[in-house]
Amino acid sequence: MDAQAAKLELVKRILSLDDEKLIQGLLDLISPSEESPKLSATERAEILLGLKQLDEGKRIPLDEFLKKVS
Repeated sequence: MDAQAAKLELVKRILSLDDEKLIQGLLDLISPSEESPKLSATERAEILLGLKQLDEGKRIPLDEFLKKVS
């Protein structure tokens, strides 16, 4: 996927988000302010892994995920 196509895919995914905390986290990631926490290398790697898994179709419904982590 070239950079332009990746940007369009990113915009589509962002527009489909409803989770305000996740949206704020993404905003903090791309334009951190002095008071916002910085992501560690591990946190960044985990986010990238999650995006890769989504691209590969490795998804589960939210309610299933919540049952696993509860």
